[in-house]
Amino acid sequence: MKKIVSLVIVLTMMLCMFPISSMTASAETTEFKGLVDLSNKTQYPDGGSYTDPKTDITYTVVRSANKLIEVVKADLTGNYILAENIKTTSTYKSPMFGNTNDTFTGVLDGNGFAIYGFTTTYPSGWSYQGGCVGVLFNNIGGNATIKNLSVGRSGENVQVTVSAVGAGMVGVIAGKIASSTTAENTVTISNVNVYADISYTAKKEATLCVGGIIGKTDRPSSSNVAYRVNINDTNFYGSISFNQDATVSGYSTYVGGMVGYFYGGGSLSIQRSSNYANVDTTNRASVTSPNANAYAGGIVGYIGASATISDCLNTGNVIADKYCGGIIGSAKESVSFNNCVNYGIVASNRFAGGIVAAFSFSESNTYEFNFENCINNGNISSSYGEEPPSGSKFAAGGIIGWANFGIYSLNNCGNTGNISADNAKSSGEIRAAGMIGNSYTSGTGVTATINNCFSTGTISSSLKNDTRELTAVALCSGSTAGTNFVLTNCVWNMTFNGAKIAVAGTGKVTIDSTNTSVDNKILAKETANEFEARAQMSEDGTMLRVLLLTKNAELDANEPVVIKIYQGNTGKQFTVPASSLFALEEVNAADEIYCGFNGTLIFGAVIKGLPSDVTDATVEYAGQTFNFDLSK
Repeated sequence: MKKIVSLVIVLTMMLCMFPISSMTASAETTEFKGLVDLSNKTQYPDGGSYTDPKTDITYTVVRSANKLIEVVKADLTGNYILAENIKTTSTYKSPMFGNTNDTFTGVLDGNGFAIYGFTTTYPSGWSYQGGCVGVLFNNIGGNATIKNLSVGRSGENVQVTVSAVGAGMVGVIAGKIASSTTAENTVTISNVNVYADISYTAKKEATLCVGGIIGKTDRPSSSNVAYRVNINDTNFYGSISFNQDATVSGYSTYVGGMVGYFYGGGSLSIQRSSNYANVDTTNRASVTSPNANAYAGGIVGYIGASATISDCLNTGNVIADKYCGGIIGSAKESVSFNNCVNYGIVASNRFAGGIVAAFSFSESNTYEFNFENCINNGNISSSYGEEPPSGSKFAAGGIIGWANFGIYSLNNCGNTGNISADNAKSSGEIRAAGMIGNSYTSGTGVTATINNCFSTGTISSSLKNDTRELTAVALCSGSTAGTNFVLTNCVWNMTFNGAKIAVAGTGKVTIDSTNTSVDNKILAKETANEFEARAQMSEDGTMLRVLLLTKNAELDANEPVVIKIYQGNTGKQFTVPASSLFALEEVNAADEIYCGFNGTLIFGAVIKGLPSDVTDATVEYAGQTFNFDLSK
């Protein structure tokens, strides 16, 4: 994917007109016949066969739930392809395919169709082996491939209720990915959409892993080796929640929109995938528990191996007890993040980050964590309302909450979210910043970098003890331990409890002359439903740029965009008729590029020749009104 947003010019560069190119959408006028046309029931009957001419792979053709369950259970190594949508209103009390301890190693190709209409429940008295429960499969492994499939449909979410106390690994595609017997094995999940509401009601007094797609990957044993998992073009819609019956104390919890816990020993790649579900562990993990950690992420709860997370989006709210990140909760080996965006609210009692909650290692650690073109647009909060354990640390950051040793590189990253850090009592240490709430680095001579990054928004605190101080800086709060973070070519527009922040970083943070604080007039943003509007003024105040972003596939052909510029009680109105609106995948401004993300498209307009005393602007579109204060 191209650059998500031109980072520094968002705040500092002059505006110019956008080149406009139209994009059209064609309506589907015929019945969908699948990615492969298997509509001829005589040629491809239920249970018949189809051979792919490109690969010579032969599939069993499936048209009904009964046949699908029958043939997959009979051969968990086979290849299966759907010829039509499959609706079943049954309630399943075990995985749909296979027995509880079976592992699927074949291919399930949805062919663009959905399995929907059913519910899955694991009641309290249900017994099984391995502590693993999945909606489709309990286990997948080998070179298993799940592709081109929807589980549930928009508006028809699969309901998954888990009341069995032994259920420790829960996922819709599979509760667990089994460890491999050969390093060449790769599990692939590609072009999959899951619409599901997962409700966990069991009081499980042991470690718990829950994922919208996969609950956990298995730990390699001495007889097994590293394994690889690729998840591409996959989306999770719905919710993951725990009711009060699930509350325990002293046991760890790992929850993610894609994967709950990726164990060490292999590699993980997640590309072009999105979480649209709320992830909330509140009722599972007790904040007073001394021996437990709750990890939650919009994409992955916890990563225990090397990983690459690219072109991933989270719009759901992520709430956890301790480690809470818009993309991942935490990791213990090197991870690269490319073109990742968070729009969701991220709220934790300890560590909260727009992309990652925390990395926590020993000082000798040399794992590398690279962030390229990552943006946080959600509000981030770390709040502890009770007396925290003595010496506890708390941190909130737009990109990373707590960076505890390791080697870090942040390039072309940005934050527009509001950061808050609250603590009702005096114990512990609290830090908050637009990019990294608190940072350490590892290794003699190692330099960590934050380059070409920006942060806007606010940092706020409601500390209630006069002996406490909150460390709040614009970009990076660094420790005096470890080696330097170096900030170059960064800009910020941040306030702390209403006062403008002039300091980019503290501690062992080197800030060169290329870093700049800008005034409040530069950037504003408002979001409503499926639309977001942004208004940006040039530094001389004579031009206003308006961007309208939509998460839909197209702008409404019947709705104009109305832009109103006010001078006190008077002003001017500019209307862009519907016939002139074009949804663009990218907008060029001052030789830099704004890009839409995973279906987010952009309309842009520039108003030139503004008078010096403009006070307000509004953008009206499709029943939504966005208000911008330009007088600051």
